[in-house]
Amino acid sequence: MAEHSPEEMNPVIKAMETWAFGHPAKDLPFMVVQGKAFTPVSFYDAVKERSDLAEPFLDYLFQEAQEQDEPPGTLIDRETGKQR
Repeated sequence: MAEHSPEEMNPVIKAMETWAFGHPAKDLPFMVVQGKAFTPVSFYDAVKERSDLAEPFLDYLFQEAQEQDEPPGTLIDRETGKQR
């Protein structure tokens, strides 16, 4: 589990917030991690709180960002289309 500074995490949190609260089914479960069902909003909360269940996602996200030479928040925005 890698440590990320607030400066690294803030754009990720903002991108996740935009995705979660703009999601058309923000209060419906969309995935299960280790037996816990997550809605987009509850997954955003887990990422924001850096819960143990969100750490693998964050590790993957930061690794992908490094490999693609893009900020992690940009990857989220691109993949979600900013839901506009």
